This record gives sequence, C-alpha cells and structure tokens, in this order.
Amino acid sequence: MSRVLVVDDNADNLYLLRVLLTGVGHEVFLAADGAEALTLARATPPDLVVSDILMPQMDGWTLCRQWKADARLTWIPFMFYTATYTEPKDEAFALSLGADCFMVKPQEPEVLVETIKRLLWRGSPESAPGGSARPEPSAGADSELAFVKQHRDVVIRKLEHKMAEVESANEALRRDAEVRLRTEAALRDSEARFQLLAEVSPVGIFQTDPSGATTYVNRRWSEIAGMAAEDALGDGWFRAVNPEDRERLSRNWVEAVQSSGNSVADYRFVHPDGRIVWVIGQAVAVRDRSGQVTGYVGTTTDITDRVRAEEALRASEERYRSLFEQSPVGIYRTTPEGSILLANPTLVAMLGYANAEELQGSNLESTGFGTDTPRTQFKEALARDGEVRGFESRWVRKDGTQVVVRETAHAVYAEDGRVLYFEGAVEDVSERSLAEEARRRLAAAVDQAAEAVVITDREGTIEYVNPAFERITGFSHDEVLGKNPRILQSGQHDAEFYGAMWATLVEHGVWSGHVVNRRKDGSLVEQEATISAVFGEDGGVVDYVAVSRDVTAEQALRDQLTQAQKMEAVGRLAGGIAHDFNNLLQALLSQVAILGLRLRGVPGTGKALEELDQLVRRGAALTRQLLLFSRRETPVREPSDLNDLVRGSTNLLRRVVREDVAIVTELAAAPLPVLADRGQCDQVLMNLVVNASDAMPDGGTLTVRTGSDGVEAVWLSVTDTGCGIPEVVHEHLFEPFFTTKPIGKGTGLGLSVVHGIARAHGGSVTVSSREGEGATFTVSFPRLLDPPAPAEDAREGSSTPMGSGERVLLVEDEDGAREGLLEILGSLGYAVTAAASGEEASALPVSPPFDVLITDLILPGIAGPDLANRLRARWPRLLVVVMSGYAEEDALRRLRPEIGAEFVQKPFDIETLARTVRRALSQRAP
Repeated sequence: MSRVLVVDDNADNLYLLRVLLTGVGHEVFLAADGAEALTLARATPPDLVVSDILMPQMDGWTLCRQWKADARLTWIPFMFYTATYTEPKDEAFALSLGADCFMVKPQEPEVLVETIKRLLWRGSPESAPGGSARPEPSAGADSELAFVKQHRDVVIRKLEHKMAEVESANEALRRDAEVRLRTEAALRDSEARFQLLAEVSPVGIFQTDPSGATTYVNRRWSEIAGMAAEDALGDGWFRAVNPEDRERLSRNWVEAVQSSGNSVADYRFVHPDGRIVWVIGQAVAVRDRSGQVTGYVGTTTDITDRVRAEEALRASEERYRSLFEQSPVGIYRTTPEGSILLANPTLVAMLGYANAEELQGSNLESTGFGTDTPRTQFKEALARDGEVRGFESRWVRKDGTQVVVRETAHAVYAEDGRVLYFEGAVEDVSERSLAEEARRRLAAAVDQAAEAVVITDREGTIEYVNPAFERITGFSHDEVLGKNPRILQSGQHDAEFYGAMWATLVEHGVWSGHVVNRRKDGSLVEQEATISAVFGEDGGVVDYVAVSRDVTAEQALRDQLTQAQKMEAVGRLAGGIAHDFNNLLQALLSQVAILGLRLRGVPGTGKALEELDQLVRRGAALTRQLLLFSRRETPVREPSDLNDLVRGSTNLLRRVVREDVAIVTELAAAPLPVLADRGQCDQVLMNLVVNASDAMPDGGTLTVRTGSDGVEAVWLSVTDTGCGIPEVVHEHLFEPFFTTKPIGKGTGLGLSVVHGIARAHGGSVTVSSREGEGATFTVSFPRLLDPPAPAEDAREGSSTPMGSGERVLLVEDEDGAREGLLEILGSLGYAVTAAASGEEASALPVSPPFDVLITDLILPGIAGPDLANRLRARWPRLLVVVMSGYAEEDALRRLRPEIGAEFVQKPFDIETLARTVRRALSQRAP
C-alpha cells in the first residue's frame, strides 16, 4: 500500500482525492498548505506528493523548491495538480523546480489514478539514483535569486489575471446592482399594478404566510365572502364558510400547507343575511430561490350561477333521461357513418335487441336500412334541408324482419362545419303503414277493378263511381254524381223485382242477383250485382255499395258453349257410329276377301266381287269423314294435291247442305302440291261450306274453287250467293264465339277454327264481300316446292307378302270379322289361333310362344292395349299389331313405348294386313 500526501487548501478537493485514492488502495495524508505538508513529510516521508499551487502561508512553488532541497525528500515524486496556474510558462517553471509531473484540474479519475501509479513506480527503490532521469533542482545563490524572480513573475502574472477577473467581476456587480435597482423599481411598480389589479379583479384574491394564515384579501373577496377584509385576516375568513363544508375544506387546506403543495376546493360562504354563495378556491405555493415556501396566493371565484345552472341542468337531464327512457318513440344518436352512439329502450325493443349495448354493435349504414329505402336517401335529405321530418323508411330488426318507421332527425355540426352526429326520433308505424297500404290497395283495387262500383247515400243518391262503371255504362263520373241509379234501369224488370230487391236489402243488408241495365248509348248490359248496406257506429245505414260485373259476353259465351256442347255430343255420336260401322265394314271386307280366295277362277264372279269391294271401300271413306268430323284422328301432314283433297270431300259436303243449295266445283287443271293434314283441310272446307249454306236461307249456288298464284302459294275458295257481310262485321269475323246468327243457330267457332288451321299451315284466310252480294272466303297454303314422285300401286308392282308358318294370335270380339281374318291369315301362310276376348287369349298355354299378336283396340273385359302389355310380359319377343275403328293415337298411347306396336285402321284389305304383319315381323331382333 503506497502512502500519498495530498496538499490543497480546498476541503472539497481534499475529500474527493482522498476518496478516489483510498478507493484504489492508497493510504492518503492531507495537508492544507505547503508548511503543513513539509512538517508531515519530514516526520513520515510519503511515497508521493500531490500538491496544489495557490495556497496560503506556503504556496506550491515554494513547497516544491524546499521539497527538492531536502535530501530525505528529493527522490520522492512531486506532482502539481492545479486549476489556477494552467499556462505553458507555469508548467515550465514547475519542471524547472524539479517537479515530476504537472497536471491541470480537472482530470478524469482514470487518467489521474494512472498518472499517480506511473509516478509511484518511478519513485520506487528500483529506480534509485544511477538510473533516474529526474530533473536536478537548481542550487546556490544564483539559483535562489532566479527562483525568487521567476516566482515573483508567476505570482505577479497570476495577480494581474486575478485583478482583471476582479475588475470584471466588479463591473458585473455594478451592472447587477443597476439591474437590481431597476428590478426593485419594476417590482415596486408591479406590486402597485398588482394591488390595483387585485382591487379591481372580478375574482377574489388572497395571500397567506407559509403557515397558511391569511395576510391579504382584495375587495372582491370581501364581497364574495360577505366579510370585511380585516375580519378575514389570519383564520378569520374561516368563519364565513358554511359549517357543512368546514371540515372538508380545513382538511384539504391543511394537507396543502403541510405538503407545500397547491390547493383546489369548492365550498360555500354564508352571508350574514343567510344568502349562500358557492365558490371555488385555488391556491398555489410561492417559493424563493432556494425553493422554500414563503407563502400562498390564490383566487376565490363565485360559481353560484354555474352551480345553479348545473343543478338546473341536472334536473333537466333527469327529466330528459326520464323522457328518454320512457318515451313511446325510439330516440337515437349516430355517427355520420351510421354507428349507433345512443339508443333508448323503446328503440332497442323496436329493433328486437336485448339491450342498448347490443344495439350499439350494429351499424345503420350497412345493415340498418331496408333495400327499398337506403340510408343514402336519408343523408341526402339531411344534407339538402338540414333536417328530415316524417321521413318514412324500413329498418331491419335483429331477426332480419323489417319495421316501418317515421323519422324526424337533424344533424349536429362542429364549429368547422363538420357533422358531429345525427340525432332523431323514430316512430313504429308498421301497423299504420299496413293499414294505409291496405287502404291504398283497396282504393287502387276499386279504381282498377273490372267490376263497376257505385256508392250511394242512404237515400240512393250516387256519391262515387269507379272507372269500370264509366267504361261499362258509358256514363262519366260527373254525369251521374248526385243522381239516382234509376237512370240505368232498362225496363226489363218490373216494379215487383225492385221491391223484392229493397226488401232483401232492408232485411238482410245484402242483395245479389242478375240485372239488365241500359248503357248511355241505349244498349243493354247484363250484370251480376251485389248491393250491400254500410252501417255506422250507431248501427244505422249510412251508405250503400253496389258492385256489378258485366256478364254480357259471358252470357253469350254460355249460350255459345251450350251450342258447342251440342255439337260435341253430335261429334261423339258420329265417332261412335263410325267405329261400329268400321267393324261391320271390316267383317264385310274380310268376307269379300274370303270369297275372292274361294271363287278365284270361277267365271262371272270377279266383277261382282270387285264391285262389292268398292262399295265397302266407299263405306270406309264415309266413316273416315265421320271420324274427322268428330276430331278423333291425329293431325298428320303429308304431301297431297289440294285438288284431290277437295274431290275427296265432295260427297260428304253434299250431305251437309240443304237440297236447295247447289254445289259447283271448279278445280285447277294442274296439280296443287301442299304439305297438309287431310282431316284438317276437310274441316276447313266443311266449315266454309256450312257457313255459306247458312248465308243462303232461300237457297242458291255454292262454288268451290282451287288455284295457284304462281310459285309460292295455292288456294281454295268458297263463294256463296247469299246476303253478304256488313263492313262493320269484317274485323270481328275470325274472333272466337263471334257470330251474327241467332241464338241456337251457331257457335261462333267455325271461322276462328278455319283461321287457326290456315295459320298453323303457314297460310292465311281472306274474305271479300259486300252486303247483299254474297261472300267469298279464300284460304291459301304454301306450295310444296319439291313434292315426292307418285308412288306406284303396290298391288301392281309387287306381290302380297306371305308368311312362313309364324304363330299368330288373333283376338277379335266380332264373330264375322274374326272368322274372316282367321281364314285370310291362314291363306297368307301363318299358323293362326283365334280368341274372342282378352280373357280367352290370356288362358292359352305359355308354350309354344306366339310370334305376333293381332288384337282389336276395344274388347270386352281386357282392352286390347292391356292385353298386349300382359302377353308381352309372358312372351318378351311377342310383336303386336293393333286394329281399330278409332284413330291410331288413341290406341298407341295406351301401349308401353317399348312394345313398338304396329297399327292398322279398320276396315283394311288383305294386302294392307299382309304388309302390316310382315312389317311387324321385320322388327324382330335376330
């Protein structure tokens, strides 16, 4: 451990160096000047000396000089550590005296410690004389004189510096004194101004000493407290405080004084007259430069008006809160973006939420408004008018349903013009809206109803009619208002009819029935009417409402429907007759075929059989016409010659006109190819001929013509010599159920059917007529541009197809037809088994299987299609041929599609049967 002597007249410097050096392991001795240092060193030599320069009694220069002159101390390192002598000349002088180190204060502790460590090593025994490079101090009188001179110069130079510093300090002091004088003057002025301001201040001002005792109050404080200023000094002011506030105020003031802090408190003064004044007192601590509290200064502000206003506001807010909570309408506040800030319980319940917090999680902008009234309309109205009143919209409830609301709202703006929020009230008007909507719909329904509506007062004076009344009767609203419905009476009903009507109304309040009224133009209108009494709250009749429907057209339609039903019945009868007749013709044709087979080669029989065959075929053509008339055949368009179609219908046409009507045909010389349905063309021709015949009640000539307009169309026309058609009727001729014939004489469907068939074929119908000059109806069809070549007669070009022993099951309930077909099929080479019913056929053994089933469509018991379906399940490879006096479609739609039946219509000849059976067999899979 090294011993270090520290020399310095500053106690703080000594303390710091001792702490520093002791901390790094040195033993430290202290001296306040050079003389004390020499005494200590000579008694106990240290290992190192650290000395200041400017010290009393003996400065550092003299200490170093004497230190180096002492034989015992000369080799101990001497270090100058100074903050006074810091110039290079000072350092040179120090080194000339033998100092080992010159260091200027202050230094970093690490640098100081490292320098001392280095000097201690140089002063160790290892660095004794012989190896030392220490400077040699000067000796002798010359040296002493030089030291004195140099010491004097250094001291004088430092004194000069100090004098300059003192002069500078004195100048600063003079300036400070002037400033202080000015400051004191300003302070006096400030205090005067403060005193003046304090006296005129609108708030009370007070001052206290450090203990909190009042030393000053201004005039306004006395006015507020109701106490004279001299009475308020010390603790006197406390007597003016409301007793209820004293404990709280005292505790607050004591805590502020004890903590040297500030104080803020509200309390009440009680004036001598009992008046209460609310105040807020604030005090701040006043401190000197050292931070010590020298007193308090504060203000006392009268807040009585504000307190009363706040109390009134609280009362108002309570009332508002009560109104807000209990209001029957919804109240809200939202941001401009739609976030709900505030909602009362009524709105919460209206929108189906549990509480306001849950509702505040929703947003009116995105989910609150229904799609038919988006929030943009609401915001546009607010931006345009600043508010909305009675704005109706649909809001969405929590469960997704909608509520109709009527809203009143306004925007609240900030000072810069920004919208802070929207606030408003909404009323649930869903029921009212539904009622209004119902009333609107009712009014719209009445106005737009097809039925005429008339409202009269209890005396029968007309008060209201709807547009349908005007349309049906021809009378306008203004023409009938204030008049009696008697203006509509047609004379078709007697007084007894109207008497019964009113009696029913009086007794039951409602009358319903059929009435014939007269339009403004004099024409009659048939109406189904209901008249109802409208009762007031007292039970008395206040109005009558009559609702009537124009059934004029319906009545005509019913009449026409009756006629059409008659025609339908005739058609059904004709179809049944044709079916039965076809069965008889089939039996005849079969027998003719058998006779032909049996009498083949017998002289004189061929011509008779041929004539008999032609007669049967003519009968078949007649039944086909009956089937067409009854519409029992499916329309099938096929290439045809329009001339042939007319020729084929001529015989039937002669049977549907009276004997006093002559039919003349004028057919085109060249063929007229068309793609048409023969049955529908027959129907067109028959309808036109019947109408033409009816137009000539006294007889006349009916001419049927055919022709072509060139390349694109062919036509047929029917001309009569009857009464002609009035011009006003032309535009209605082809309307369904329109007829000029008396009731029971026509359906009004004939020409509409003709028009429909012509349009369906891509053609048209035109009429040329003048009243009294007859009429010509012309039906045009598109010409078939590439008609197929005429087919050769199968009987001439090929032989009758024969069988090869295939097993055929024949089912026919007509004995004559069954026997004939049995023999014919046998002659064609088939193995035939005949049955008279489906039950008999079903009873046949399963083996051997049959190849072909030939069955009639209509059988007793099991019908032909059902039998075919059943036997096909037994013999999956069974082929089916259906024969019938009805149309092909009636038969085939009752068969399953996978059966693939062939159809042959009765009556048919042997060649048709042979080809049909062979065609069916050709479909068998190999």
